[in-house]
Amino acid sequence: MVSVDEIRSGRLRGSSRTDLSYPLGTMFSRLLQPLKAFAVVMIDEAHNLTTDLLEEIRILSDLEKNRQKLSR
Repeated sequence: MVSVDEIRSGRLRGSSRTDLSYPLGTMFSRLLQPLKAFAVVMIDEAHNLTTDLLEEIRILSDLEKNRQKLSR
């Protein structure tokens, strides 16, 4: 799992989509799914995001495990 210190230190800068999405998917499956909970992402100033970044967010919203959505 990615720590706050890793984010703050900039260690993840230059990481690939796979490098970052795998820990996120793990977090969803380990923490949220057993609780039957879901994550909410709020993006301020979303109109300033690039089309590519919006596509990444869309892909992350489609995460599944055993044919069950990990996010809603």
